[in-house]
Amino acid sequence: MDDLLERVEAWHRASQHKKIIKAVEGIPAERRGYELTGLLARALINVGDRGRGEFAVRSREALRLLESVSAQGEDDWVWHYQMGVVLVKLECGHEAEDHLLRCLALDGPSEDVHPILEQAREDVAARRAHAEEVCAHFPPPGPKDEVLHLLFTADEESARTAAAAVERNGYTISEVISARAAGMRRQAGRKGWVVVAVRRDVTVTPEYLYTTRAFFESLALRVSGGAYDGWEADAWRAE
Repeated sequence: MDDLLERVEAWHRASQHKKIIKAVEGIPAERRGYELTGLLARALINVGDRGRGEFAVRSREALRLLESVSAQGEDDWVWHYQMGVVLVKLECGHEAEDHLLRCLALDGPSEDVHPILEQAREDVAARRAHAEEVCAHFPPPGPKDEVLHLLFTADEESARTAAAAVERNGYTISEVISARAAGMRRQAGRKGWVVVAVRRDVTVTPEYLYTTRAFFESLALRVSGGAYDGWEADAWRAE
């Protein structure tokens, strides 16, 4: 194992990240342990930087791996740093900020953390500004409006997993249906399923738009093929 760790670090210094992935993925997941799982996640993040075609897939896999060892990583600044990095890359700045601040509290290297933290805060600011802009340029729904939210997934199992999480967050599930059956296949741009969630008696405000988008996009990262497709209220729609 020590020999493998030495080779992994040498490959990392040489930016040979695919060699790391091949070597570590050849070890059964249950035998990798905490350290190798983190090193595999790091390599996946770095490979994801190299091409947009594989970026989302690699970054989501890195997130899944890191979350699989979250119990061991809770007090490890390296784990929180990697979580922050991958969440920034996945444009989930509000979650990234929490991890990066925890990294600093655990004496993580500020010279490495602060640039990523700044990116996370820029992402949050941009999303808040977008929510303000939407509310400023569209006629507001009524104070007791019904708002629909659409979340696409790759398959039925993922859709039902997502629907359960959405319900736990206080939404009502209107439908869990295949995109083809719902006539949404062209809109989705893919085969798959759609979760239609409803929040009633809502006043749409910038804060509501920001927090709702953050919740659904965070959830979408954690289900197969997840993609938040926005919301609808009355006769107008925003993405």
